[in-house]
Amino acid sequence: MQKKNNTKKVPTMQNIQKIIAEDLAYCLGWTIDLSNHKRPSVIVFDHTSYWDFWIVFLGKMFPEAANMYILVQPKAFDLLKAYVPFLINALKLVRAGSIHEYNSGSLKEIVQHLQQATYSGGAANAQTTGETNGAAAKSLIISPKGTIQKKQWRSGYIYLAKQLGLSIQPLLINWTAKTVVLGSHLYDPDDTLLQQRLQIEFSKGVPIVPENSDDFSNYANYDPYECPLFDCTLLSNLCLLPIAYKLWTYNTVVSQALVLFQCLTFIISWKYHASREMKYQALDRNMASSCFVATVAYAMCNLSPELHSFSYFQAKASIVLSCCALATVTFVLGVLTNKQFRPRIRGIYSVFHCMFHISTAILLYTIL
Repeated sequence: MQKKNNTKKVPTMQNIQKIIAEDLAYCLGWTIDLSNHKRPSVIVFDHTSYWDFWIVFLGKMFPEAANMYILVQPKAFDLLKAYVPFLINALKLVRAGSIHEYNSGSLKEIVQHLQQATYSGGAANAQTTGETNGAAAKSLIISPKGTIQKKQWRSGYIYLAKQLGLSIQPLLINWTAKTVVLGSHLYDPDDTLLQQRLQIEFSKGVPIVPENSDDFSNYANYDPYECPLFDCTLLSNLCLLPIAYKLWTYNTVVSQALVLFQCLTFIISWKYHASREMKYQALDRNMASSCFVATVAYAMCNLSPELHSFSYFQAKASIVLSCCALATVTFVLGVLTNKQFRPRIRGIYSVFHCMFHISTAILLYTIL
């Protein structure tokens, strides 16, 4: 009988980096999956706005993106090189040729640049990627259009894939659900139906500016109310932390117990909104309402007598009343619109609920 190997696997730096990257993306409301990056490829995506550069910053945190180079238009590249040159190497940016220049030799320079690159991680890792002689050691991210505008696809990405000996892999970005997924299918650059197949892949995503998309018809999943960079509804929970800090400074058993309860409520609320209101619904509602009532009761009953004077509340009456009115209105509107949004698409509910978090936080902080 063979003995079982009971040795524990030691977490590698790549695993630790991936955990940290996933947690940071999660805190901003994003889910990024680059696990399909098994070997170098030419990665294409539907480029509709300069805000797509935000995906570069998020994606570069992940170890799978260590060998991904990004093709950047000449003006943006020159601007970054002049003012923040360290980003060129940190993000591994490559200068593209102008869309108005043809036969300028810029594509050949890109090919030479990537062919001369060595795989990050050593020769052993390079062998596991299945590279062949003459193939590039690094992936290249490129927009088939070469611009954010709605233009006809250019053939540069096909030329680069052929010259580098790489397949073409789609990157699907959903700005509404805040997901980035590297497609599992590798396409042959010699495929005569390549553009049609990639357009079908792109239709699974949701661009930030649909009007600039080549063939976007998935308007049912487009949400113009969502903040493009991060989840405002999720991050607005942070407004409640100053309340917990203020309660902690009172240094009483009741206030500190209330702080612990608020921290638990904050965690549940964070998970509730991170799931885009699909999980922990009843638990979040009960804990949030209980925490609000307990905080107000503590403010009314357990503070020093002078804070209950009429002059104290008169000085803050305008803030308290306006926050009460705003919190009530946004809460009612949030409840009404909450019944209308589809899974992972909040609509205007996200605006109302974000305002509810902020107004409630100001109200509680004011009366404490």
